[in-house]
Amino acid sequence: MLNKKLTLHLDALLVIALLFMFSIAFNFYQNHRIKSLTHENLRLQLQQAVDQLNLKAQQDTIKQLAQNNKPHTE
Repeated sequence: MLNKKLTLHLDALLVIALLFMFSIAFNFYQNHRIKSLTHENLRLQLQQAVDQLNLKAQQDTIKQLAQNNKPHTE
């Protein structure tokens, strides 16, 4: 029967701890970016809807003015 001791060197423990902390920090950074980009995406989608409504209203107004300015031939 082989008895092997598990020895963990201090420098290896330090590297593992640093990698874990960097991983957690990077996850927080990604979460912040996702929230920021999601908010920007929602804002842009709402702005697109408003712009489409404004365009439709302007097109309807132009059509109405064009019909009102046509000379009547009787």
